[in-house]
Amino acid sequence: MRFIIYSLSLMFSLGIWAQESKYLHLDSLLSKVESNNLKLQISAAQTKAAKSEYQQSNAVFLPNISANYSVISTTNPLMAFGSKLNQEILTQNDFNPALLNDPDRIENFSTTISVEQGLLNFDKFAERKAAKYAYLAQQYQGERLKQALNLETKTSFMQLQLAYKNRDVMKKALKTAEAYLKQITDFYDEGLVQKADVLAVNIRVNDLETKVDQAEASIKNISDQLAFLMQDNSEVVYIPKTKLNLKLHQTNNQNALESRADLQAINLGVQAQEQLLKSNQLSYLPRLNAFGNLQLFDDEFLQADAQGYLVGVQLKWDIFKGYQRIAKTKTEKAKLNIAKLEAKAYQDEAQNEIKSTKRQLDNLSKAITTAQISVNQAKEALRIIEDRFDEGLEKSSDVLAAQSKVELQELKYFQTIFNYNYTSYYLNFLTNN
Repeated sequence: MRFIIYSLSLMFSLGIWAQESKYLHLDSLLSKVESNNLKLQISAAQTKAAKSEYQQSNAVFLPNISANYSVISTTNPLMAFGSKLNQEILTQNDFNPALLNDPDRIENFSTTISVEQGLLNFDKFAERKAAKYAYLAQQYQGERLKQALNLETKTSFMQLQLAYKNRDVMKKALKTAEAYLKQITDFYDEGLVQKADVLAVNIRVNDLETKVDQAEASIKNISDQLAFLMQDNSEVVYIPKTKLNLKLHQTNNQNALESRADLQAINLGVQAQEQLLKSNQLSYLPRLNAFGNLQLFDDEFLQADAQGYLVGVQLKWDIFKGYQRIAKTKTEKAKLNIAKLEAKAYQDEAQNEIKSTKRQLDNLSKAITTAQISVNQAKEALRIIEDRFDEGLEKSSDVLAAQSKVELQELKYFQTIFNYNYTSYYLNFLTNN
């Protein structure tokens, strides 16, 4: 019975582990992030909002059309006479002074359809261009966000690869330390070493067990971050399908900085500000608008036996509006100057960042070679010290120090590979490659 219970418990545990672990490929990860990430969804919504604001500027070319239906009942002399006039029912008798001064109650049902059409509004044309540039800038910002999330996703995936490498190094070191603990315990039983030597190795084993646990926790934390990027609510521990390997940077001498989406967005922002300044300056010019309406009248509900129309054009010129327009022009000029300076500063900063990252990548390329040599040297030193320890020529503390050195150099080597790959990805991000 106990065996059956134990077997069922083991099967259940293995089933839980199978559910909690999942292999993950970088291409699949990138695809899910692009489809599900909340930041990208927010950016898409912001782009739609910017497009809608731009479409509002179609009012520059399209007419305003309105309709209303009104009903009145009046004995007011002027209103009564006017209503009859609109209804085309005036008679000679209506000019009787007694009826003019004291008319009978009259009902008037009127329908009015009004149309307003802008013809020449130069300031509104400039505002429309500004709205268009703002919309295009939002599109480029969304594109740059997608590129930034691509970099963040690749970085998180490499962090997962590095975390597994760190765990493997710790497990390997723990296995070596446990074997060494058994060996030195046997030596202690034979009276060849002291109790302090055994305790020192025990401390080493305990320390490595803690580091293995920390590495496992790091794997879970990074898995949670990847799940967040993908908007995957299932609690799983991801296992990368590929291991952390050096990816040599493909050199591209062309620095396509001017085509970077974020810089294009900033330049469009400058152009939008230029159009806003132009709009304010053009507001000094007169505006030409057309208008018209069609009116239907009757003394019965939903009838229209009489009708009339009115059409016309209006030329309006706001010659002077206090100091308001002058001050606004100065404000828009200042904003334009600020936008240009900010764009220049951003571009200069981007250039410096590229130069700095290129130098960092060159240094890391050299550091990888140095780190590999250090790992080989540390392993060789450990082999020599272990041989000398077996001959009684080295102390246990020397062996522990050599083991720690190997562990440290291996971790440093994999960290250097991670730094190189990340810097390579980041340089591509900066140069729009």
